[in-house]
Amino acid sequence: MQRLLPLFTLLMCFAMPDLASAVTTAYASPDTALVVIKKPRWDLNLRGGLNGSQAAYRNWDQGGVNNVTAIANTTFSGVYNRNKIRYTFSLAMRYGQTRLEDNEFRKSEDMIRSRNQITRRFDDERFGTVININFDTQFDEGWNNDRDAIVSRFFTPAYLTETIGFSYSPIGTDFEMDAGLAMKQTFIKDTSLSGRYGLDEGDRFRNEAGFSLIFKYEKQLMENVTYSGYLETFSNVLKKLESTDFTFNNELNGRINSYLSANFEFAIRYNDYAGSEIQIKQIFSMGFAFQFL
Repeated sequence: MQRLLPLFTLLMCFAMPDLASAVTTAYASPDTALVVIKKPRWDLNLRGGLNGSQAAYRNWDQGGVNNVTAIANTTFSGVYNRNKIRYTFSLAMRYGQTRLEDNEFRKSEDMIRSRNQITRRFDDERFGTVININFDTQFDEGWNNDRDAIVSRFFTPAYLTETIGFSYSPIGTDFEMDAGLAMKQTFIKDTSLSGRYGLDEGDRFRNEAGFSLIFKYEKQLMENVTYSGYLETFSNVLKKLESTDFTFNNELNGRINSYLSANFEFAIRYNDYAGSEIQIKQIFSMGFAFQFL
């Protein structure tokens, strides 16, 4: 059931009322005909893809393990602009499995990431007030490298972060910075893993107060190559500054043609409650890409 959530979310997106435009009317004079003008306020984008890899070995003297990997992904985003108000929403979901030659399956990618942002620009449009509401979790259970212990499940953990503060976005650039006061909630559905994420045994919830910095940058490097990156931090006011949680994600997307694409992702993460070691993820994949909106 949990693995059907991405499809269900996409269906809900299509079922929403048409928010892509707002209609206004105007009269040139009492004798003129009614003029109907459609002014787009929503910029919607929906895309998906299926990437994978395959390796097979037979009598290969350097060794190797037969494997097949498949990763499905979908991203929905919407940007609403009206006067000095801008609302941005994005939902990114990814899930992948690797099948090894002994019919063992291992999770290769798992992500549910939602971002909501409301910005009110000042007269100097480089600056504004901002509210961010961000959510992160995963679909499926995850195991440690030795496959002898489960380390995550659906909604274990899940993180919700709310920030209110100021934004800075230089005109004519692809850079944006948000900074402000923040609250962060940690949710644990499977209480047997509470201790792994810094909660007392049996606890399901933790609330923290602090401040947050968010840096975002997106740039088209070549005609068919785009870079997008972000750095998100959260500093608990009751802990030392070196205990700041952060996620630094970098992604290169290249379109080979209308249906084929290549993707490279490199991410670094630190969560003070989950341990003192830096977490690193690197994925390179090729496959099919589809643009729906």
